[in-house]
Amino acid sequence: MHRATGLLLLAACGSVDSSPFDADARSGVDAGPAGMMTLVETTWTVQPFTETYLCVRRTIGAETWITRIEPIAPLGTHHTVVSLEDGGNPDGVTSCGPATGTRMIFGSGVGTGALQLPDGVAVRIAPGQQVLLNLHLFNTGDAPLTGTSGVKVQTVIPTSSLVEAEAILGGTMDLTIDPGVSSQFGRCTMPAGSHLFAAGPHMHKLGIRQKLSVARTGQVIYNREYSFDSQTMDPVDITFPTSERLDIECVYANDTGVVVGWGQSTTAEMCYAILFRYPATRGFPICLN
Repeated sequence: MHRATGLLLLAACGSVDSSPFDADARSGVDAGPAGMMTLVETTWTVQPFTETYLCVRRTIGAETWITRIEPIAPLGTHHTVVSLEDGGNPDGVTSCGPATGTRMIFGSGVGTGALQLPDGVAVRIAPGQQVLLNLHLFNTGDAPLTGTSGVKVQTVIPTSSLVEAEAILGGTMDLTIDPGVSSQFGRCTMPAGSHLFAAGPHMHKLGIRQKLSVARTGQVIYNREYSFDSQTMDPVDITFPTSERLDIECVYANDTGVVVGWGQSTTAEMCYAILFRYPATRGFPICLN
């Protein structure tokens, strides 16, 4: 994704249970009114030692409220980002670069599990809105790689009491990672009245730890080891009565022998926390201050 939007999301999917995140992701779930159904997906082929992006757009004709999101993310899927646009582009699959719509509703990295939203909370897609699936695909092998990537969802009949949720990305794009072990710092201010219900780290291959905390109080939301191949999310239950800044510390072990900066490629780095909150503000999905 380009620096102007600076987006790289993460979150993901699995089987239904009472936990917000199920690390046992799977792509085959029964469809139907009480089950999962495909929201958007595409089949792709990537040549050896190649990174590429695909954009998939689908216009949704009816109002849709989503209570569970599950990625279809086979080997080669670096990240999956799902956002909303107001239409104007043709539906279908195009070659693209990093891209996002005006509002992010979901994202996943490697190895994350299913997002089950809290009771009474859902992601809303308005009639006529387009879903934009942005796929970052990376084939590190010496033979062509083929797969099908996308997301499945579980929906609910809307009621007047449903609260709308959204996803945002907090952190920084100002990275200068020297050789050795070092920390980089980002931030994101949460508006008064917002409720954080899930969060997790996203870095690349050099990341080894991330800490997310509330700046004013020092409350630690999580502080744990990080693995690019297991980008799990944490269930969170925090309401912010007043505006609060979240601090994101990303720790790296740079064994490349050179300085590494911010970038979309897996060989560059990122320092983001994926944050799921309600009520939705419908603001820009990147939060860097």
